[in-house]
Amino acid sequence: MKTRNEKRNRLFAAAVAVALLFSIILSETFIATHFVHECTGSGCPVCQELHMAAAFLQQISAASVLSAVCFFYIISIFSGIHGYSYLFRKNTLISQKVRMDD
Repeated sequence: MKTRNEKRNRLFAAAVAVALLFSIILSETFIATHFVHECTGSGCPVCQELHMAAAFLQQISAASVLSAVCFFYIISIFSGIHGYSYLFRKNTLISQKVRMDD
C-alpha cells in the first residue's frame, strides 16, 4: 500500500509534468501565431516575447537532451556491471551446486 507521501509526490510530479507540457505548447503556439507581425523596430514587445519563448524552448530541449544522455549513460553502466556480475560472485560449493554425498 502506498503511503500518503508517495501519493503526494506522484500527484506533485504529475502536476509539474502537466504544467511543463502546457507551457511548451503555449510557447510554440505563441511563436507560430506571432511570427509574422508588424514590428515597430527596436524594443518591439512582440519580438522580445518571441525571443523569450524561443529561449525557453531551447533551454527545455537542451535539458531534455542532457537528461536523456545521462539516463542512457547510467543504464549502460548498470547493464555493464550486470553483464560482468559473475566476476564479483564468490565461487562456493553451494553456488556451483556440488553434491556432497558421503
